[in-house]
Amino acid sequence: MTTTHNGPRPLPIIHLNAFPGTGKLAIAKELFLINRAATYASAYIFTDFQSSNDLGSATCEEYAACAKARGCDYIPITLHRDEELGLERLNISDRTPHGKLSNTEQERGSRHNGELYKIDEYDASLSLDITNLSVKEAATKIFEHLVRVSPVLRASQNVDVSDWMIF
Repeated sequence: MTTTHNGPRPLPIIHLNAFPGTGKLAIAKELFLINRAATYASAYIFTDFQSSNDLGSATCEEYAACAKARGCDYIPITLHRDEELGLERLNISDRTPHGKLSNTEQERGSRHNGELYKIDEYDASLSLDITNLSVKEAATKIFEHLVRVSPVLRASQNVDVSDWMIF
């Protein structure tokens, strides 16, 4: 896959990888709300759980290939949270309508039978323990990391994060 993008480098692809119940979507939404200048067009924030098995590894590599084809930075972020707190979050009533996992026993088994895909071979990667952080604090730390590792975000003063896409 080769890039077909001409012009200024686009906003990065940001991949939040964590076990269910960690708060990925809540943090992505908070990142979306941080009203700071960025760059042009759209940044994409993907939130999911990918394990270290072959399928999880292949999926994570697809995110990296997509960023390369788009001609933008790939910023993988692995989130960690105390297991019991994460399992408690699975019981929140608004998870089910969104198709999110809510079976704590199934998730407990997943956590003990596999591990998160470690996305640390990229210079821009971040591993963040959010156990004692609020959603806003976690989003702020991630945003600070994004600005630090992405020249496009660091250099720009003109884009509204409302153009960021959360998946």
